[in-house]
Amino acid sequence: MIVQALADAASSKGYRVASGERDTLVVVEVADQRYGVRIAEETGKRWNLRLVVELDGPGEGVSRWADYAQRNVEADLPEVLKEMERRTSDLRAQRDARQRAEQRRLEQKRQRKIIKRRDKVLREQVAAWKLARQIRDHCDQLLASGMPADDSWLVWARTYAAQVDPLCDPPVAPPDPSPTEPAEDPSAEPIAEMPSALVPQKSWHPNRRWYHG
Repeated sequence: MIVQALADAASSKGYRVASGERDTLVVVEVADQRYGVRIAEETGKRWNLRLVVELDGPGEGVSRWADYAQRNVEADLPEVLKEMERRTSDLRAQRDARQRAEQRRLEQKRQRKIIKRRDKVLREQVAAWKLARQIRDHCDQLLASGMPADDSWLVWARTYAAQVDPLCDPPVAPPDPSPTEPAEDPSAEPIAEMPSALVPQKSWHPNRRWYHG
């Protein structure tokens, strides 16, 4: 009677009900959680025999209901179902909280990778800009010291300053790394590409190492 009443109540709420194994008389599936229900008889000092309903399944909470003098255990069957629902809700909330925490962790990791990449590119751009400015200042000093303006070394130096200066070919922000992209090796140093002092066979522009979308 008790088992059937519990099974009928669970079925009326759309929960799956199945027979259990061994001492588990019925299994109720609430959402994606399975709960087994056992019914036993026990004796005690204040009673000869009483029925006990025990709930077995995931989560924590009340797991035992029993007959009392003024209340039979059948009256607690709605509470047994409520306990299943409460546990399922708690477990779902815990799972959702873990998923949100994992998403925050992944997003924080992604943001760190973005900042690291942008920091690296920005430092390279600033260093190149400073180098171009220093080269131009040096050329001005060479010119002031008497070097002819058409001297090949002076011409090459000014050309090189224009080539390495990111302001001559303004870059944009580098693409953000994907979540699955491995972290860059912090010990790896970028190899600077240096132009030959000779006239190149084809056009060369080191600013192509910047990002242009």
